[in-house]
Amino acid sequence: MGKKYRNLLEKIGAERNMRAALQQASRSKRQTVGFLEFKEYAEINLAKLADEIASGTYRLGQTREFYVYEPKRRLISALPFYDRVAQHALVNIVGPIFDATLLPGTYACRKGKGTHAGVKAVQAELHNIKKQIEDFSREKLGLSLSRWSVSSISRGVNFLGYRIWPTHKLLRRDSVKSARQKVRRYLKNDERQRLQRFVSSWNGHIKWADAHNLRSMLNKEIENADY
Repeated sequence: MGKKYRNLLEKIGAERNMRAALQQASRSKRQTVGFLEFKEYAEINLAKLADEIASGTYRLGQTREFYVYEPKRRLISALPFYDRVAQHALVNIVGPIFDATLLPGTYACRKGKGTHAGVKAVQAELHNIKKQIEDFSREKLGLSLSRWSVSSISRGVNFLGYRIWPTHKLLRRDSVKSARQKVRRYLKNDERQRLQRFVSSWNGHIKWADAHNLRSMLNKEIENADY
């Protein structure tokens, strides 16, 4: 029988947790209308939300829906700021409970895991598999395999936005193509702030790959642009 957890609503609505949830929800949102409206009466809003959670009367507000088109057309549903606070308050308490039930190889939306940890784990596993195959072939079969003997290794593994080999990893070709198109579009339209935000995000992604030449090429393209 699974472990039972009691008084979860009380813990979710606790003052300390609610304040932490407000701080978490506020990250990168301090200039939004939702944050400013909530902050004006923060104490009242936090108390109201905590009471709704504890009494079971909390209801999700109306989401704002819009489409994004990179890398493909997707419908995004954005929560009101009030509900973002509620979401963080909930995850702070029940998140660790669910996290404890997940397999070690689950990387999505977990603290200490995520995309880059998943990529590194796959690369390490590829290296181990390659070594095991080479050791078995040499010791048991008396064979010496070339680097092209196993096609899956030579082609790399397409995973989490990277192409991964035991010794190195590159960005996917479609990701590079999409990034260059964005940079050129922002340069053409003189959208400097959007370009700066994208470049910061892109550099954070690209630093995990063996892509020094690609980074230099994109930076040079931006530096040589005629604003």
